[in-house]
Amino acid sequence: MSVRRVVAQGESLPQIAAEHGLSPEAVWSAPENRELAALRRNYNVLAPGDVLVIPDKRGKSYDVAVDRRHVFRRNGVPAQLRLQLYDGEAPRAGLEYELVCGEQVFHGTTDADGVLTHWVATGLRRALLRVTGSPEVEIRIGHLDPIDTLSGAQKRLANLGYGCPLSGRYDAATAEALRRFQRRHGLDDSGTLDPATLAELERLHDTTAHPKPPCA
Repeated sequence: MSVRRVVAQGESLPQIAAEHGLSPEAVWSAPENRELAALRRNYNVLAPGDVLVIPDKRGKSYDVAVDRRHVFRRNGVPAQLRLQLYDGEAPRAGLEYELVCGEQVFHGTTDADGVLTHWVATGLRRALLRVTGSPEVEIRIGHLDPIDTLSGAQKRLANLGYGCPLSGRYDAATAEALRRFQRRHGLDDSGTLDPATLAELERLHDTTAHPKPPCA
């Protein structure tokens, strides 16, 4: 019997699917989720209040020979954690770091774009990034909302250094953060989330493009 699941802040589809013993693709491709899939382009970034339908888990049967040993492997569904580090306008390339993800501890060096990428446990909610000479940074995983929501735009502005409040409400401080971002990137400084602003915000935050820091 299928189950309706209301997504809470910090949850992702891979995590929810793993709780039910399913792959993310099996849940996302279910006909009952077609409308949500059309609304959210990336199933890794869902909004609180989104409703997922968890389909029935279908069993599989195999014909095997008797008196022989057979090995079955369960496919794991890890999640990819990608971070990009900057110092002003320059990516922090070649930077040695330690990333603590629960019981997993990764050591590495950022690439030419200041990016580090690791496969982590699906249910991971929190990670710690340690870099010599810098304060320890706590990373809350799964809390980024879709780009086309106000809270999603606010979080991206804050992550890019524009001091935007994370209230989920459009207020004077949010409008000012938007105007600063728009002026910095040659957009019409309307202080609103117009399509051009959303597209540029998504490009600079969600890819390895090189964003400019806010003007002093």
